[in-house]
Amino acid sequence: MRLLYVPSTSGDGTAVFATNLRVGPEEAESFCRRYSRRWQIENEYKSIKHDFLAKTSSKDYRVRLFYFVFAVLLYNIWRLTDFLLKADVDGEMDYAPVLTAGECVRPRGI
Repeated sequence: MRLLYVPSTSGDGTAVFATNLRVGPEEAESFCRRYSRRWQIENEYKSIKHDFLAKTSSKDYRVRLFYFVFAVLLYNIWRLTDFLLKADVDGEMDYAPVLTAGECVRPRGI
């Protein structure tokens, strides 16, 4: 296992990544950016499962597939809504959502 030490994106200190690939010093930062995008995908999948996927005890794969596809559709609607809010409100397109998934699926005050 190899450890990559690169400057943190927040500007504070160093970020450390573990890999089994050979990564030269000149390609370390681009490797870490790609790794970061992969981590975003994992977080998005977790959000789909936690915030949008309906619970079921059905063993029927068609029901389970429908629930998953519907959850992905809801997730995409949420991301589009968040994108449009960012474009309209402040024009800044950072990754952090203006409207969180929890706020989108749960009524206020609950």
